[in-house]
Amino acid sequence: MGFIQVETSWLSWPWPFLINVPLGLVVFALAPTVIRYVAPVRGRIDWMGALTVTASLVTAVYAIVTTVPGQWTSPQTLLLGAAVALLVLFLVLQVISRESLLPLRILAAPNLAVGNLLMALLGAAWIRLWFYLNLYLQQTLGLSALYSGLALLPMTLTIMVVMVGLSGKLVARFGIEANILIGLLAMAGSLLLFSRVPEGGSFVVDVLPASLLGALGMALAYIPITMSALLEHSSCSAERPRREVPVG
Repeated sequence: MGFIQVETSWLSWPWPFLINVPLGLVVFALAPTVIRYVAPVRGRIDWMGALTVTASLVTAVYAIVTTVPGQWTSPQTLLLGAAVALLVLFLVLQVISRESLLPLRILAAPNLAVGNLLMALLGAAWIRLWFYLNLYLQQTLGLSALYSGLALLPMTLTIMVVMVGLSGKLVARFGIEANILIGLLAMAGSLLLFSRVPEGGSFVVDVLPASLLGALGMALAYIPITMSALLEHSSCSAERPRREVPVG
């Protein structure tokens, strides 16, 4: 749909986002057939926590997207202060609430804290890689939206093959820590290679090797990091009443 929207102008820019609507409906309809039923646990929903953290994130994103450089007193810039205040209020509510949305004590678990940090850093590197790589392919190498998308296909296929076919076997053979370390080193190497790509570079020589190395690093590190955090979360949750275990 992105190709149709950019190359043909048949659709306006919001239309590609709607592709998730029918997919979501299909998943919602099939979920009861594949998800094991778990008896509901009585408890109260932390509505104030959900409201404050959602308002904080929405306000921060809006302020960052719409702010004007150099105008520190603009309404958009002042909204950043409101976002910080809402986040602080959310944290206070999590401390005093009996059934909090995010029990802060779980963040003290070493593997969970490190896993969250690594996942944040990995996601920041990966999203930036995709964003700037698209700009380089289209604005510097002159590729169309279609060929730019096709140029990213080897990365996607590498991630699919490694995550689906190899990740579990590699973790079982070498362990979680080794896979995380190798994956992060591969991602760092990919970013280093991309930092040396010349303005008039070649896709095959300069872009493809670095992109495949980055995809390999992402695929090797993502699942082990998630496994490490979930294992720590499960061990912490086993020591607490089930109604106190947050979702996620």
